Amino acid sequence: MIKIIGLLLLFCLTQATHAQHTLFYDCNQIGSQSVNAFCQDADRFLWIATNDGLRRFDGSRFVVYQHDGQDSTSLADNEVLSLLLDNEGNLWIGTIRGLQRYLPETDRFQTVRLYPNATHGHITDIIQRKSGEILFAASGMGVFRLDAQAMTARKMKLSNQGYNENYISCILEDQRQRLWLGTERQELVRVNIRTRKKKPITCLLQA
Repeated sequence: MIKIIGLLLLFCLTQATHAQHTLFYDCNQIGSQSVNAFCQDADRFLWIATNDGLRRFDGSRFVVYQHDGQDSTSLADNEVLSLLLDNEGNLWIGTIRGLQRYLPETDRFQTVRLYPNATHGHITDIIQRKSGEILFAASGMGVFRLDAQAMTARKMKLSNQGYNENYISCILEDQRQRLWLGTERQELVRVNIRTRKKKPITCLLQA
């Protein structure tokens, strides 16, 4: 009995210790009720994508980045959906009005031009493949391949095989260098990027 009580006391103390190290930041501190993505850079800044701008957190305070209609180098839109810190330390930000790169030397943003579409789509996901290539999904437009040097991106030509490739919400590259595409239209699709052949895997939900 004494042994059991001792174990219970140890458990309670352990839980109390963990609770003391739990920090909670509410919407008043963050400035938004919705957090869509995280990443941390080499300087240990935590970048937070929200529905009301981009936040940078240094452990004690938040710096807020928001869209300024009079400044083309500001955040493209306050609704930020996705983030990627690439292998070279560049921070890529996906908003509902396109993809941007953060420029730390000026604390501003540079916008990627999408081809062949002139408009900027909702950038729902950004990934970097093992080859170093960066791809991103633009809802309503498809999957794009980024040219980071030219700051342009072109839509990948993927033939339609029973699903709408324009409504892709997330991307994953597996260990065999195949792409997995999650769509907004109730489908999961696997793509062999080398041959451009796609194999629909399953329909997750029935309409």
